[in-house]
Amino acid sequence: DQCSVKAIANADVRALCCNLLDFWKTELECRDIESYLSMTGRDNRLRDSIDQLNAKTGRFYRHLQTVQKDGPMRSLFRAKEGYKFIVADYSHQEARIIAGLSNDQAAIDLFKSGKDIYLDTARSIIGSRLETSRLRSLGKEIVLGLNNGRSAYSIYEGLTRLGFGYDLDDVHGMILRYNMEFSGMDAWRSGIESSALNDGFVSTPLGRRLKVNKDANPNSLINYPVQGTAADGFKMALILVDDELAGQDASIVHILHDEVIVEAREDIADTVVVIVRDCMEQAFKDVLPAVQMVVEPVVRDSWG
Repeated sequence: DQCSVKAIANADVRALCCNLLDFWKTELECRDIESYLSMTGRDNRLRDSIDQLNAKTGRFYRHLQTVQKDGPMRSLFRAKEGYKFIVADYSHQEARIIAGLSNDQAAIDLFKSGKDIYLDTARSIIGSRLETSRLRSLGKEIVLGLNNGRSAYSIYEGLTRLGFGYDLDDVHGMILRYNMEFSGMDAWRSGIESSALNDGFVSTPLGRRLKVNKDANPNSLINYPVQGTAADGFKMALILVDDELAGQDASIVHILHDEVIVEAREDIADTVVVIVRDCMEQAFKDVLPAVQMVVEPVVRDSWG
């Protein structure tokens, strides 16, 4: 009958779409693998170049940023025989940075107590009626969305893509409760916008400035000091790690956003873990003394 025909047709369309997506993903991965192999020398070591001036915030750019986190691709990047990778990145980096920049005592106290700001924020906004992973996804979308100057509508769209069924009024209510909870962050964001337009620039704590026009997008005014501070601290961390590893059979082999990968001889890997963690945390103490940055390195055979 007509309903059965329609159901079969819809199923065929869905199957076709899935096959096309699988084909597209496979083709993309093949192209990626070919590009990575083209950067590999006779010693089977892959070498990449880094653009230090790609982003106005000061963050690095390199081709290996395209390596997908999901899936098996990163597991193909392996330490050489007899060595291990120490993979280290910052926990809640952007949220900690804005807490330090704004001196929001509620956020600073939350981090000092070892709590997860994304999870704790979601629970304070909507309670605990969702499973933990969903609560954390919601809280992360709101915290990072506001920290990056996104509008309520943009956050609403993000939550919709994540499968949440909230309407725009619900999101406005969540943002209101978040701003009441962390009023220091809210005041800081408003102050950055007004001072940047009046002064004609916005800067990081180390004094790196971005010139601002009167018609500048407010989102970029908030984003710059957060992302710029992350870049400043990260580059200082690389210097400290490199200095401390001098004379050791270990060296930085890859960096990505706020992540450092060190390759170390297997028998000294545990010692290098401590060096990497301490250097990465120390780098931000002079930049943001009010809030501690936390790094928890892991030892792996591969990047993934």
